[in-house]
Amino acid sequence: MALAPAMRGEMGMQRRLISSLAAFACMISMPAQAAGGSSATAPTWDVVPLVPPAGFEGHAIATATVSGHTGLVVGEVAQGDEHTRAVAWRHGVPHLLAGASGSSSAMQGNDKNQVAGFDNEDGLYTALLWAADGSVTRLTPLWRGLPAFANALDDSGIVSGSAYTPYGNTVPVIWKQGVVSRLALPPKTVQGSVAFSSPKGYKVGVTSPQRKGFQGTIWTPSGVPAVISVPGATIVQASWVNDSGDVAGSYDLGDGIQHPFLQVSGQVQMLPLVQGDTGGQATGLNNAGVAVGMSAVYVDKVPTHPHGVIWKSGVAHELSALLSATSRQAGWTVTDGTRIDERNRITALASLNGAPEVSVVLVPAAAE
Repeated sequence: MALAPAMRGEMGMQRRLISSLAAFACMISMPAQAAGGSSATAPTWDVVPLVPPAGFEGHAIATATVSGHTGLVVGEVAQGDEHTRAVAWRHGVPHLLAGASGSSSAMQGNDKNQVAGFDNEDGLYTALLWAADGSVTRLTPLWRGLPAFANALDDSGIVSGSAYTPYGNTVPVIWKQGVVSRLALPPKTVQGSVAFSSPKGYKVGVTSPQRKGFQGTIWTPSGVPAVISVPGATIVQASWVNDSGDVAGSYDLGDGIQHPFLQVSGQVQMLPLVQGDTGGQATGLNNAGVAVGMSAVYVDKVPTHPHGVIWKSGVAHELSALLSATSRQAGWTVTDGTRIDERNRITALASLNGAPEVSVVLVPAAAE
C-alpha cells in the first residue's frame, strides 16, 4: 500500500501526519478533563473569511494553513471536477500561485514568503517551490518520471515531502538548494512521507512497516527519525511540530475513534475533550505550547457536531466561546481549529448561521 500523496493530516478531513520512536517507553500524563467556556480575561478572536482570488468568486476554499510569524496563509481553491489551484493569502489578499500545470496545491509557507506544494498533470505529480516574487521552481524527483510531492518547508528554504520509487512505495525526501535526497526511515519500515516542518527544521509525517498501516514519525533537523509510541494505539498521527520538537496529533485505539494528544519533551500527554464528546484531533501547535484542533461525538467512526478547540496548559476551550462579540452576534460558530501561528492567528473551519462550513482565519481581536 503506497502512502497517499500528501498524507495531509486532518483539517477536519484533510492534512498531514505523525511523531517519535522510543527505545524507551513513552510516559503518559493525563491533564484534568477540563472543557470550558471563556473567562472575563480570556483573549478573543475575530472571524475573517478567506476569499478566493479574482476569477474564482463563489468557489470553495479547499484547505488553508497558517504558520510562522508573518500571517502567510496557503491552501487551495476548488476548481470543480476535483481540481484545485494553489493560493497564497498575503495580508489577507489572495494570490493565485502561477507556473503550475493542471491541478495544484500549496502545502506550507515560511517566513520568507516561499511556498512549497505540487501540481498534477495527467496523473504525474511534480514537487514545486514558489519564491516570494511568485516565480516557481519545478523540483527534481528522486526517480525521473515518477511522482514527487513537496509538502513542507522550513525557514532555511529546505523543502521536504515524499517521492515514489520504481517499486511502487513512497519514501521521505528533502530538497536542499534544489538537490533531492532521501531521508532515513526508522528501523523495520519500508515507506514514508514528510507532512510538515517547523521553521527550524523538525519534520513530522508517517512511516509504514511492511506496507501495513502507518505510524507517526518525527525527524530531527539533522534527519534522525523516531516513531511516536502511544500504548494500545493502532494508529498514531502527528499533525504538527514546533521548534522545540513538540508534536500535536491524534491516535486510534483500534475502534476508529481518534483522540488528541501532545508529545512534549518526549512525554505523551492526552488532551481533554469538550464535555460530552467522544473523540477529537489536535492539528496545530505553536512555540508557546498552545494547540488547536477539534472535539466531536463520533458516530459509526465519523465525527459529528464538531467543536473547534484551543488547548492552553492542557485545558480545552471551545473556540466559538472565545469569539469577539461582533463575530458571535454575526452568527459564527467554529467547527475545527486547524493551525495556529506564533501570533495566535488560527486557520479554522466555521459556519455562519448554520450554513455549510467555510475556511476562515481567526485573528486576535482588540480588547473589548
